[in-house]
Amino acid sequence: MICPSVLCRAVRFGAPTAGPAGRSCLRDSPSSVSVFAIEQDYQGNDAASREAAHFRIEGERTPVHVGDACAEIVAYETGAPGLTYVSMHDDENTAVAATLGTLRRRGGRLVEVRHTGERNLAFELEQTTYAFDPNRIFTDAGAAATLRDQGAFSDAALEATRAFARRLLEVVGFQRLREAGGSIVTVHNNKPGSYSAKSYGRGGEHEREAKRMRPKCETAPDDFFFVTEPRHYRLLQGGPFHVVLQDNAAMTDDGSLSVYAARAGLPYVNVEAQHGHLREQIDMLAYLNERLTAEES
Repeated sequence: MICPSVLCRAVRFGAPTAGPAGRSCLRDSPSSVSVFAIEQDYQGNDAASREAAHFRIEGERTPVHVGDACAEIVAYETGAPGLTYVSMHDDENTAVAATLGTLRRRGGRLVEVRHTGERNLAFELEQTTYAFDPNRIFTDAGAAATLRDQGAFSDAALEATRAFARRLLEVVGFQRLREAGGSIVTVHNNKPGSYSAKSYGRGGEHEREAKRMRPKCETAPDDFFFVTEPRHYRLLQGGPFHVVLQDNAAMTDDGSLSVYAARAGLPYVNVEAQHGHLREQIDMLAYLNERLTAEES
């Protein structure tokens, strides 16, 4: 597979204004949604691969305030049919780069949460500082747990956190995907020695939450697919990458998008790779697209 060098150049329309606590943010109003164009230099190993990278990407920024903090939900659109991808952690840049390269080649859209470049989003409300993991906020139980895990908790902070989750799902088009019989694909990165396919194996931290697992000797356990539907497990298990099938009945309600999607009946796929494994994550995204295309044909 080809590994592109993704160079993004943003053209902004509308100047950002200073938000609370000096943070840069666009005004949180319908007129503040800014549109920008991304041009990418796609460097492949042959002319055919460079020619394949032809979709223009346009982005739309939606500012969202959580307490005194301002985040942006950025939707990258190609206008071409394809998968919907979601990046929820602002420190997982390999995943975003890999997905933007995939959009250029295959179409689809990416929704990215951006704020401070950190994993968790911190905010102040009524003179108290709170924080949450953006992938733990899609159920009431999960949102409450992540606030408590990060420090302080209050009903007001919980409502602010859940409101952010609802806005994110709205930009993603979660309900529209569900009604259309589509799928949702998240892209994540991990660190060596932390979360991996081994976490779902025998004796692993999340062993009970995996219904099935197909390990592969030829690839690192940090690079794996995590799916909620048996049909996606079957589609992907023949490839070179580890695949884990979530046990939807036994899964802990941690507020993650995989739990929420399974409950809502929307097929979910996570493309997980180690930080810096750009080529591997691009290969995984290509394989996912190829298998889904083959299923539809």
